[in-house]
Amino acid sequence: MKKLRRPRPPTRKPGRPPKAIDLDRVRGLARKGFDSISEIGRHIGIPKQTMLNATHGSAVKEAFDRGRLEAKERALEQYEKAIARSNGNLTGLLIFKMKQFGWTDRVQHAGTIEVTDGARERILEKAAGLAAKWEKEGRKAGA
Repeated sequence: MKKLRRPRPPTRKPGRPPKAIDLDRVRGLARKGFDSISEIGRHIGIPKQTMLNATHGSAVKEAFDRGRLEAKERALEQYEKAIARSNGNLTGLLIFKMKQFGWTDRVQHAGTIEVTDGARERILEKAAGLAAKWEKEGRKAGA
């Protein structure tokens, strides 16, 4: 007599089922000003490693970059509108946007400065005079 076997259930992959990441939500949070993918991951409850793994990494990075670009575009639009309707006081908005996007108001110069004739000698004479004055007072130079 032949024994009847129960049919086997369909085989599944071992481990946890893959997490579904809502890319629209990632883009929306980046647009709202979240600074990093790990911050967004903490907010939506998905570890950074999962957000950046081989399965999701490129799509998440793309959604994050698009959100940041949309945020910068919106910031520039807000700034333009504020300039158009302002009475000249944009300090708060400007500082907020500078901090948010890493903008700066510093001017960076590239090049060399040439010292005019005699300037170096005048500077050294002044420094020597200050050193002598400090010795008389009993102070150490550079203290």
